Order: sequence, then structure tokens, then C-alpha cells
Amino acid sequence: PTRNSLLSDLELRGVLHVASPQVRQIFNVLERENDPLALSELARPALQQLSANSVYVRYVRALEDTLTLRLLVQLSEVFETVSFDRLSSLAPFSTFERVERTLIDTLYHPLGQRLFKVDVRFDYLQRFVVFQAKELDADTVGDQLASLTHRLTAVLDTIDPALVTEREEKRRALFAAVAASAEEEHKRLLNRRAEYEKRRREFEIARLDWEQ
Repeated sequence: PTRNSLLSDLELRGVLHVASPQVRQIFNVLERENDPLALSELARPALQQLSANSVYVRYVRALEDTLTLRLLVQLSEVFETVSFDRLSSLAPFSTFERVERTLIDTLYHPLGQRLFKVDVRFDYLQRFVVFQAKELDADTVGDQLASLTHRLTAVLDTIDPALVTEREEKRRALFAAVAASAEEEHKRLLNRRAEYEKRRREFEIARLDWEQ
């Protein structure tokens, strides 16, 4: 299952409606808030209440790490650098060592790397987290263009369903042309093989006559 399908499943099953207000607040901060400078303040009241609850307290640390990761992703979309001190102030529910470990563990995993549209590294000399644009290789650019083409096609199909019919007709015509071409090529190969066998037999007959 994809992330989007899981979120849709949560909505369809009404899970959030039966969750506690604190859990809903954390969910909203993670999924709907896009201000990295306000993220921790928005989540702090809910985290404090969950920490005081004997049932939910076991999940607080994981929620804090998830909030930290969300914070880093949002920062990477806005800033090129963030100082260690500034980062610590934006994630007061954690320590810099935990922030560092969360980021390193995420970037170590291929799925985690996809969360960031930039390269992320630590500049320990200057005490900055650096967000640097990725150098895209040809395969990555090709994949992105293919994805964009697919999305644009889906949008056009929604706007004008007639385009779907037109594209399907062109596709069928193309397949028919390819099939006809393949049939012709097959016949041509058979004819060449027959011609080769005929000449080979003639050569054998001529050789036998010469030897006699």
C-alpha cells in the first residue's frame, strides 16, 4: 500500500473521528501544516497531553521523531542552510543528537531519501545543516518527465474525455500498423529462407555433378 492509499483508507474508515483530540491534532500538524517555524508550537500541547497519558506515552518518542522529520523536510523546501542552534530551537521536544540520528537513519534508507527533494548534509565545522539541490542524472530526469507526462495526460482526460477515445483509436491504429508490419517482415524472412534453401540445393546438385 502507498502512503496516499493509507491516508485515504483512514478517511474512509473514519479512524480520525474516533481518535483522541490530541492524536487528531498531531495528524493535522503532520499532514496539513506547512509552516516549519510554527510546527513544534502547534504540536507541543498535544505532545504534552499524550506524554501524561499512560496509554499514549509509549508512542510519544516516535511521534516526536516523526515531527522532527517532517520539520526537516519542510525546512529543506524553504531554506538552503539552518544552524544547529536554530534547528534545536525549532524542535524543543527533542535533542540535537536525536535530530541528527533521525535524519541519518532516514537518509540511509532509499525510501527515506525520497522524502527530500534536495541533498542533505551536516557541516560540523560551521554548525549548519545544508540543503543542496540534487544533480539529476539522465535516468532520473527521464523518470520525472515520464511521471509528468502521465499526470498531464490524466488531467487532460478529466477535462476532455473525448481525448481518451481519440488516443485509444490512435493506439489501435498504431498496433494494427505494427502487426501488419510484423506480418510482412515474417513473410519476407520466410521467402529469404526459402530462397536460401533453393540456392543451397542447387549448389549441392552442381557440386555433385562436378565431382562425377
